[in-house]
Amino acid sequence: MFLPTNLKWLRRLKKRTQEDVAFALNIKRSTYSGYENGVGEPSLDKLVLLANYFKITLDGLVAQDLRLMAVSQIPRTDGSIDKSEWKTEVPQTIMRVVREE
Repeated sequence: MFLPTNLKWLRRLKKRTQEDVAFALNIKRSTYSGYENGVGEPSLDKLVLLANYFKITLDGLVAQDLRLMAVSQIPRTDGSIDKSEWKTEVPQTIMRVVREE
């Protein structure tokens, strides 16, 4: 399961703090931190909220290592890529793919 690493990677990619995500999900920051650190496991309804927050499929959030994908390969819920949401702090390989588009 890739949930902890994906949550941290997506949050950093979008330049959000743990507090930002926790506030959006109406949970404590420490609870969200537990999800990122693999200490806590979110309920199914929280998983759905997380997937919606990051605009990614549930399968993509939990079952795929998103760090290894180009932004264009990330399984988004709306089938598109909104580059204005994704900040510049991404691995160089991803930046190269984005520039080529």
